[in-house]
Amino acid sequence: MHAVAKSPAQSSRYSFPLTALTGVAALSLWAALASYSSAAPAISVIPNTRSGDLPVILVAGKVNGRNVVEVRTPTGRFKMKRGGAWVERGNDGAKFNFQETHRDDWSVYLVDNSRNMRLQIDIHRKLILFAVGNGPMQPLYNINHAIAGKVGGGGGGGKIGQAASSSVVHYSCNEGIPLVVRYENIGNRSRAFFSHDGLPEMRLDQIRSGSGAAYSNGRYTLQTKGRQAVLSWDGITDVCRQD
Repeated sequence: MHAVAKSPAQSSRYSFPLTALTGVAALSLWAALASYSSAAPAISVIPNTRSGDLPVILVAGKVNGRNVVEVRTPTGRFKMKRGGAWVERGNDGAKFNFQETHRDDWSVYLVDNSRNMRLQIDIHRKLILFAVGNGPMQPLYNINHAIAGKVGGGGGGGKIGQAASSSVVHYSCNEGIPLVVRYENIGNRSRAFFSHDGLPEMRLDQIRSGSGAAYSNGRYTLQTKGRQAVLSWDGITDVCRQD
């Protein structure tokens, strides 16, 4: 069995300083996207790094994914506006708009539908990550500084009034390969983010299923029932059981 790797607010201004990691190129998000979509190799802003290799650093002070309203990077800043809107302003004057979809204890999740882009502001790991479409998240910027403030009401926080929950389940698959699935429920929508054999997360949206639950992005399909999960892609099937 081969692993996936082988198949491919009035703001209360308390804040904490964050030390930048080395090796981050001074790219704007626009430039990063341009690099991704051009003939040049895919972006690797933090070279030779997988999600699992990044340092896990506990959130300092009171800033976390639930209350962060602004983050600063070596190339600019991301700031929350009203109605769940976020704006990226680069040091070079560039400006890009995003919409918040949801939060968890560690991160804020944004989308730019006009560019088919997803963004994750990960306070826990001090990183901003991005993905195009349903592709895997890739490190883009360090976070140098983060500010907490009031979230909700007219100040942001995504779609107000929709209950959100998330859970992480660990499975062991054929040959002992680990599968980690993060299930998210927002309102009446559900999706799953999976990491197989330590690779970066990929997003799957829930699809109709006769029994149990099923998620897919067109290439990868995850079916779950009870303590069992079956991951399929490119004609390969990996059967996994919850640890």
